[in-house]
Amino acid sequence: MAGYGHRHPSVTVIVRAHDAAATLNRALNCLAVQTQRGLQVLVVDAVSTDETKRMLATAEERDAMLECLHIDSESASDCFNLGLERAEGTYAFLMDATDTLAPRTLEELYEVAEEGSLDLAMAAVANNARQVAADGPSPYVYADDDAFHAEAWKYFDAGLLPFPCGKLFRMDRVRKSGAKFASDGGTAFMAAFLMDAHGVAYVRDAIYNAGDFCLSASLAWDLSHCWTDEHEQDLLDNLFAHWGMDEDSQTRRMLQRRYVTNVITTIVSMCSPACDLSEDEKRAHVERIITSDKTQKIASEAAPWSGVVRAMLMPIRRKDVDLAMGEGRIISWISRHTTTLGSQLFS
Repeated sequence: MAGYGHRHPSVTVIVRAHDAAATLNRALNCLAVQTQRGLQVLVVDAVSTDETKRMLATAEERDAMLECLHIDSESASDCFNLGLERAEGTYAFLMDATDTLAPRTLEELYEVAEEGSLDLAMAAVANNARQVAADGPSPYVYADDDAFHAEAWKYFDAGLLPFPCGKLFRMDRVRKSGAKFASDGGTAFMAAFLMDAHGVAYVRDAIYNAGDFCLSASLAWDLSHCWTDEHEQDLLDNLFAHWGMDEDSQTRRMLQRRYVTNVITTIVSMCSPACDLSEDEKRAHVERIITSDKTQKIASEAAPWSGVVRAMLMPIRRKDVDLAMGEGRIISWISRHTTTLGSQLFS
């Protein structure tokens, strides 16, 4: 692959691959044409049952600088943790085998990070439906940490944070922070990494193309992600409190939006035919979610930003489990018959 061969890699790219035979070559090819010199590529096979393992063995034989790791877990968190343990680069870049990036993405991020001795450089994220990008010049290097802390809310609101892929992380900071992935899609890692990170840039012209962008915006049922959101909210609350931004009005609105979105997504997911829980189990889960003190406090303060959110907030505020589930079933049905619901709920 182009750019390989340096003894100490500039960037370690960690690729999670689970049953990725249909997209793996495309992902590896996009790394082969990266203009950044000195890449190390670690592909972590997550118990694939298709042709992924065979394809990786062939690619590893062809390229001495590509290393394939195998793990007995489908979890992206486990894959990325293993990759970070093995990373030798000055920076790490995380991606999934369903994803691609523009040829100059790594070079653009690396140059900005190196020039400013930054801990984090963020790319814009796109998928087939839309591009998630914050406003402003590119690249935009924050003059100091306080300036980034004051505007961090907008990267969370846009969906760029805490989404961990498409970003360049300085490995020294990863190690010092003790950041690890947990079963929350990246929030624990990002919160720990960002806590005392020094130097952040946003490079809107560097594009990361995410095939399955933003798990939090998916209305599919996944029991393993069922209602971890109070923990996620606590992590973010602690992060912004550490920065002294917990009373900032824009930050508070962003945190409320994230929490309410997660509550609604979980209820709608439970009301999907894909959820195999019994009706009694579903009802118990919904009751636990909407009657929690944190949910009630945030729901009472949050201003609805769409018709979907307005419809769901009423039964949540009333602690009306039957009505919440009724609304959830309607939204679940609509979500299976239209592609516009996600933008109505999450934008």
